[in-house]
Order: sequence, then structure tokens, then C-alpha cells
Amino acid sequence: MRLPVINGRQAVPVRAIPYLTNFDPLCPDLLVLILLDEMPGRRWVLRANEIGASGEQYQWLPPQWEDVHERLEAERARIARDQASSPEGFVEWKDCSVRVLPPGVFVWRDELERDYARTFGKPDYGPPPPDDEIGPESEEDQVLKDFSLWTRQARREGHRALDIDRMPEPKAALREVLFEGFDSPEHRADVAPPGSDSAGAKQIAHPVTRKQIVATFKNLGWNWDRLWEDRRRNGLPEPLAEKQGKQLCYDALAIAIWVANRTGIPLTRVKAQLGIVDRASTAATPFSNL
Repeated sequence: MRLPVINGRQAVPVRAIPYLTNFDPLCPDLLVLILLDEMPGRRWVLRANEIGASGEQYQWLPPQWEDVHERLEAERARIARDQASSPEGFVEWKDCSVRVLPPGVFVWRDELERDYARTFGKPDYGPPPPDDEIGPESEEDQVLKDFSLWTRQARREGHRALDIDRMPEPKAALREVLFEGFDSPEHRADVAPPGSDSAGAKQIAHPVTRKQIVATFKNLGWNWDRLWEDRRRNGLPEPLAEKQGKQLCYDALAIAIWVANRTGIPLTRVKAQLGIVDRASTAATPFSNL
């Protein structure tokens, strides 16, 4: 999908976001809750912006989204009253709910991809490393096998990739709705074609290697007591089983790899920024910054 470029940075109209995920998971209701700062946890820090008549940029604040939220609720109630739960009702809801979202308002592509990856995304490894990088039947191979099995399971359970470049162009009538308000000189200054190296989609030449994955995984330094303590500190429920704790470790590792591959930041720095500490460290507990 072709996106407007504002001041050299790709922008995603808020009306287009639900279509990028086929309304699941980012339907208009959920998107507005995110922009209202009413999502649980701390993974979403997304903000929406608008370009004023004189070219200045300003941010939409939660009170503005309160009005949008109320109008979405009114549309939902009307459709539920008229259409009940029929398929026609859902089709009408998709059309009406997107039109309730304000035209000309956008989020930055790199910020959307960052927050989406924290919640739904899985790692992008790039080209596979050489087969002889790690010996057969080693401890490292078992780690990689476990990690690979978990990521495949996560995808089956509903984790979805956000691949804006591969999204087909909407038909003319729909594009007119989604991109309403993006016809000013500021918005038309530049349009990046699909596959371009935008700030949020640039692929680095040397992806994270299997050895780096193994080293990061082995140094997560996680155990049951620290997992429980960290979740309690952040107001989260206690994990139901040790297996769930292991999955949280995999999840943090997946996020670190994804960020490293997409930004080119060294994996060690990404790990530190995400709060993933080594066993020997007595600093902040893992995942406290997620």
C-alpha cells in the first residue's frame, strides 16, 4: 500500500489502520482505546497527529478521541438495533466505523510497526545463516528448535504480522475514504512506492545470527520467583505454570530479534533497552520495560 510521506517520514492514516489488519486485531474500537491511553500494559505508546492549515503539526489528545469513542459506540448500538448479529450488520459496521475515524489524522509508520510488534509481532530473521554455524545435536540446536516451535505455535494462536508493503492498493472508492484529508501540498510532497526503505521497514544487511539468538536466550537469567515478582510489581496476574514463564522468555527474545533486524541496532543494545538482563546482573528485572 502506498503511503503519504510528510517531511520525509511515512505516515499511516488512522482510517487505513483497521484495513491493514483486516479489522483483526486492530478494529476501530481497539485503535481508539489505544489512542485514548486506555489499553492495559505499557506496550502501546502510539500517538496520532494532524497537519494544520498553515503546515504545522499537532498531536491529537485523549479528549478528542473521547468524542470519537462515543460516536463509535452510538454507531455500534444503532447497527445492533437494526441488523442484530447478521453478516450484513458486520459489513455495515466496518464501513461506518472507519468513517467515524477522523480524516487527515495519521500515525507515523515506524511507531505503528514498533508498537504492533511489541504486542502481536514475531521476529523477522532475514536470510538463514549457514547450516554449519552450530554443530548438530548441540545444546544450542535444542534451544533453537524450542524457540522455532514456540514461534510457529504463537502464529497459529493468532499472532499476526504487519506487512504494509505487501498490502494491495485499495480500490479507488475505498482509497478516497481511507486517505481523505491527505490531499494538501504537505501530504502530497512525496509518496513512497511499495518496498521502499522507510524509517520503520528498513532491512539490515546482516541479520541476527543463530549464535546471537542462542547467547541471548541462554543469558535471559529468568526463574519462577523473578517472573512472579516482576509480574506482581507491574499489576499482572501470576503465571499459571512454569511453561507460561518459559513462553514469556521466548516472547521477549522474539521482540529483541525483531527490533534488532528492523533497526540495525546491535542485539546486545536492544536486549538492554528491553530490560532483558544477564544472570549475573542485579539491575532491573527482565521485561520490566516492556
